[in-house]
Amino acid sequence: MAHILVVEDEPHIRFLICKVLEFAGHTTDQAGDGLEALHMLYTQPKSYGLILSDAQMPKMDGFRLLDLVKRQPFSVPVVILTAHRNLCASAAERGASGALTKPINRKLLVDLVNHLVNADAAAIRESQPANRFAAAYK
Repeated sequence: MAHILVVEDEPHIRFLICKVLEFAGHTTDQAGDGLEALHMLYTQPKSYGLILSDAQMPKMDGFRLLDLVKRQPFSVPVVILTAHRNLCASAAERGASGALTKPINRKLLVDLVNHLVNADAAAIRESQPANRFAAAYK
């Protein structure tokens, strides 16, 4: 499964999201705002398979984090979490891989995360150059 960075300024919401994802087989790290998340990404750039970020947080919001992640040489899907339904369209326009409204439905969360993780894994497999010598070792 995936290693997921959960970025949420409300500790109880962050805790619940992490528990749901861990129960589904994923591992999680937590950040309380976009700046903390950005620091974690820079120190471990290839560690995360997905970022779940609240849209509105102090210090750095989820949209600014999304913009900065999109500029990096590594690719990490970002899902925006918001209490405001109208921000879901903004998330898609800015390049988010998905958006969920709060309160978050557990099944929708796990289904979206699994879909994105599996799609990302398939894209990585397809981008690998074919090894023309692989048949010789069968």
